[in-house]
Amino acid sequence: MKLTLKQLLVFKIVAQCGNLSQAAGQLFMTKGAVSQTLGEVENRLDIKLFDRHHGRLFINHEGRRLLPLADELLTRVDDIDELFSTGDPSLRLGGSKTIGGYLLPSLLSDFRHRYGWLPEVVIDNSEGLRKRLLNFELDLALIEGEVNDEDLQVTAWRQDEMVIICPAGDPLAQGENVPLSALEDRQWILRETGSGSRNDFEHQLAPLLTKPKIVLALEDFDAILFCVQQRLGLTFASRLLIDQPCFAGHFSQIPTQQRFFRTLSLCHHRQKYLSDSVGVWIRFLHAQRGDSTI
Repeated sequence: MKLTLKQLLVFKIVAQCGNLSQAAGQLFMTKGAVSQTLGEVENRLDIKLFDRHHGRLFINHEGRRLLPLADELLTRVDDIDELFSTGDPSLRLGGSKTIGGYLLPSLLSDFRHRYGWLPEVVIDNSEGLRKRLLNFELDLALIEGEVNDEDLQVTAWRQDEMVIICPAGDPLAQGENVPLSALEDRQWILRETGSGSRNDFEHQLAPLLTKPKIVLALEDFDAILFCVQQRLGLTFASRLLIDQPCFAGHFSQIPTQQRFFRTLSLCHHRQKYLSDSVGVWIRFLHAQRGDSTI
């Protein structure tokens, strides 16, 4: 039995796409050629790697056993290419939206200044990144909040403070140790379900309020902040947002009696082969932790 790297690549892309047409587009092959190659892999192994249903392919237990091995072999081939290439190393780095929008840009700048190259970056919400890691679409991801999955290696990276953000001039922002009871009649504009910031609101702040009224759920923090500026409601988000110079004078923090913190985590699949370039990024990120609180 001999499997080729091309066959393993086709298997991996089909596993990630779950659709022959999408996989064919990524591989620059015809749908028929992808189907034929996938069939060759299953025939050589004498086992089905996918369950088929209404034109979709769902990776099964045997396919999930093969996926980390295929990913490792393909990544090791990339390592060989990098060893004898003058091009940039290869790394796929994910960042959840607060990290990606307000923390990652400075990290990328520092990294390029030091090492002379940049990774491929994917920005998604925490749940989206978790799925991409499980599907071997990312090498590493920086994720807000808790990550509970036995297949993922999760390392605490930094602490982040969550604050209640209001428009500048809000009367509550002028006080000190504001009781949460003062927020009972306020409306909330939050991130979408599945995001780290939304989970932090639901697990940390919402239980301390009486039926908080969520009037908008948006996927973009800039849109949320503009709505807050228009006095449509408050939001609960990282202090990183209002620390940005471009927001100075437009927003304030309501200084509540309680303070809220969360952990930003560095994650990868437990069975993920960590290439040299991944190792470089892990060491860089740990060196950038500095103080435990951002």
